[in-house]
Amino acid sequence: MQGRQFLKLGVLIRYFRWLGYDSSIYAGSFSFTGAETQNPAASAGTGDAFADFLLGYPASVARAYPGANFGGQQWYKQIFG
Repeated sequence: MQGRQFLKLGVLIRYFRWLGYDSSIYAGSFSFTGAETQNPAASAGTGDAFADFLLGYPASVARAYPGANFGGQQWYKQIFG
């Protein structure tokens, strides 16, 4: 083969660290008891938990944030040519 030929090489070295956080109950935990839809005159057992759900009135709400962290750190080496 006639003419000039080139050989190109390269190295990429970098330190990468990524830490994320995850929650064991990331979407939340909602409980509906019927306390919001009960009859005030006779309150014992007159409420409906599904009606509370449809109205959007939870009795209690919990969310674990952050639950745990994950990820890591490492040296990455790439050689190309």
